[in-house]
Amino acid sequence: MLKASDLNRKPSPYVLVRFNNPQTGTGTIGDLPVFFSPDYLLHELGLLEGVRNAYLDLWNHRNEKWTVQWNGHWLAATDGQELHMSAGEIAAWAAAVIG
Repeated sequence: MLKASDLNRKPSPYVLVRFNNPQTGTGTIGDLPVFFSPDYLLHELGLLEGVRNAYLDLWNHRNEKWTVQWNGHWLAATDGQELHMSAGEIAAWAAAVIG
C-alpha cells in the first residue's frame, strides 16, 4: 500500500492500461483505462504474445501513451515512434517505460 505521508518511501510508478485479448476473452470494458501493477502488466503482455488483433494501450506517470501489439514480433508505438522488439526484449522495455 502506498503511504503518501512517508517521505522515505520508494517511488511508486503507475501504469494505466486499456487492452483486449480475443484469445483469452479478457480486456477492459469501454474506453476508460484501469490501473495495473507492473507485475500484472508483464503477465498480460505475456498472454498477448502470438495473438492477432490483440492490443494493449498504456499510459505511464510521464503521461506517455503507448500502444503495444503482437504481429509476429512486438510492436510498441507512440507519437510517430515505433519500436520492434523480440519476446525477450518486451519485459525490459515495459520496465523502462513504467519506471
